[in-house]
Amino acid sequence: MKKGGHMLTTKSRLTALFAAVVLTLGVSISVSADGGTDPVHGPDCSDIQANNDFAYASNATLGVPPTVTGTLQVSPKGTKTIASCPGATYQVVVVDYTNSTAGARLGSQTIIGDGTASSWSIFIQQPVGQTWPSLVCVSATSMVNNKVSDYVPNTGCFPLSLTGSGGGGGFN
Repeated sequence: MKKGGHMLTTKSRLTALFAAVVLTLGVSISVSADGGTDPVHGPDCSDIQANNDFAYASNATLGVPPTVTGTLQVSPKGTKTIASCPGATYQVVVVDYTNSTAGARLGSQTIIGDGTASSWSIFIQQPVGQTWPSLVCVSATSMVNNKVSDYVPNTGCFPLSLTGSGGGGGFN
């Protein structure tokens, strides 16, 4: 019995030690707008959000090919915008989403953080000679020191349907 009690005490001590280490180190996890958690594995300047203005549209009358537009911003825990991480890589990717399955990469836009800018206008257009589907999916990543710090949305990608005038949403 004494040995079993000793084991319990040792486990309790290890659990308390682990909790103290986690609290001391301050694990960086923020709450997303949807109430879930937004795991960020880097400094606050790597916590990205996509604004509610993302859209996938074209205008055949004016000869404008399908284009994804929107705003990507650095926004720790979704509370405010702050300056980007100097030298960090922020990238938005558009993939084919035919049959609601992420497929081939269609285009992307990469931005290098400068320590000043906190948001960027995204403009990814169908290249001449290509045909994009009526449904695409968008995601974004931030990388600091060649390691992914944040991914939005947290899993998968954000689907956008092709419209004649625009419309869409944001994701974090």
